[in-house]
Amino acid sequence: MFPAGNMPEGSTARRDPFSDRFAYEDSGPVSAFLIILAVPLAFSIVWCLLYHSEPYSGGEPSVHIWTIALGHWSLGFCAGGLGQCSPQALDSLVERAVVNALRDPVGLPDLALRAHGGRVFKTLTTPWADRQSSGTIPLYPPDVVLNEDLRVGSCWLISDTHAQLAIVIPKLLYPTNVTIDHVPREITVDIGQAPRHMRLWGLLEDPTNRDLYYAIVGTGNATSAPPISGRHVYALLADFSYDIHAQSHIQTFQVDPRLVASRIYFGMVILEIIDNWGSTSTCLYRVRIHGDPVEK
Repeated sequence: MFPAGNMPEGSTARRDPFSDRFAYEDSGPVSAFLIILAVPLAFSIVWCLLYHSEPYSGGEPSVHIWTIALGHWSLGFCAGGLGQCSPQALDSLVERAVVNALRDPVGLPDLALRAHGGRVFKTLTTPWADRQSSGTIPLYPPDVVLNEDLRVGSCWLISDTHAQLAIVIPKLLYPTNVTIDHVPREITVDIGQAPRHMRLWGLLEDPTNRDLYYAIVGTGNATSAPPISGRHVYALLADFSYDIHAQSHIQTFQVDPRLVASRIYFGMVILEIIDNWGSTSTCLYRVRIHGDPVEK
């Protein structure tokens, strides 16, 4: 703020509605500074929203509330006379930043999602402690990995380096990909609990599918199965490794292209965890199964 008649060069006056003095808008690079400052703030708020807040009981987090708050923050700087800026432009920028931050990076439907009917098949899954908590640490059942919750500690805690999880898909599907979610290493206490080498198996129930699989891999290679097999016949869909050093903590892996092309369908898949990244226990946060539903 400057008294009337003492305007700095290169500035234009506007009437301050809250006083008899004038506020001035600098036409310099301050506007660019505000925009640069707004975007990191938006992402910081989204980061806290996703990883450090309690779950919402009323559905998805209210992005609109955060957008309004950030819009008011932008307007405060404009009203303070720090530079020329359009509140509408800044609101739009912040809203786009929030939407992009909340957008799922995988971009594929999760056909094993619990909310869509996916469930764990206990008989072919590693036994787990049927308790609600161990001291102050909550213990979640395996089906927690079929939820969208990715808060720290919201995982299936396995007291070993290897295990397997059988997932019943609500609709038969032609599998194409599998995604493993883990919390970012920056916010986890023990990144060694992340699973490392894994295999995805498909349970072959239909005789026609078995014949197709044998024709692809040969009968000599079709005898392998996960540790808990229940005398069923399985197809090895994918053999992959989760990388804690990768840029993203959400990683997608492709099913064997030969099986994708064969259009062999499955109603149950088994994720086998072979080892982890060095801890004595393993924490599995989320498993997603992608593919094309069988239309009958």
